[in-house]
Amino acid sequence: MPATSPASSAGSLASADAAAALVAKMSAVEPLQYDLRRFLAERCEVQITVPADVVLRPRVVRARETLIEEGRAPDRAFVVYSGLLEARGSLPAPHRLAWMAPGAWIGELGVLTGERRTASVTAWRDSVVLEFDGSVARRLLSGGTDELARLATHLVSRGQRSLA
Repeated sequence: MPATSPASSAGSLASADAAAALVAKMSAVEPLQYDLRRFLAERCEVQITVPADVVLRPRVVRARETLIEEGRAPDRAFVVYSGLLEARGSLPAPHRLAWMAPGAWIGELGVLTGERRTASVTAWRDSVVLEFDGSVARRLLSGGTDELARLATHLVSRGQRSLA
């Protein structure tokens, strides 16, 4: 995950209204589906090609809103499109695991393994994520040899960062 601090505001949305307006625009205009696909293919930690049958669903996450709760069953994965989110674990004591900025995948490991969520993820500021049903995320991330190689590289890199 990109190392970003809350003080860094590059690429963030100015307000909740701006985030909602961006989502409305993304949902209504087909060229933005193309732009979102391009974003996923070029700017994500695990770059993917999204087939035409998958409709990308942007979702606004308000500052301090919880996107994922630790201990819950994994049914969705997300990619940060704009904003900043924080992953926090509770064991052995509450602690920050990571900051997630644009391009970061959230919850992908849970939908791939079926294991319950190991952390809670909360928006630090108003953000927009792209939301994928678990079955769609599994298909996108493990569809072929290239996808599996990118995913393995991503997971090793994430593990190394968490040990640092």
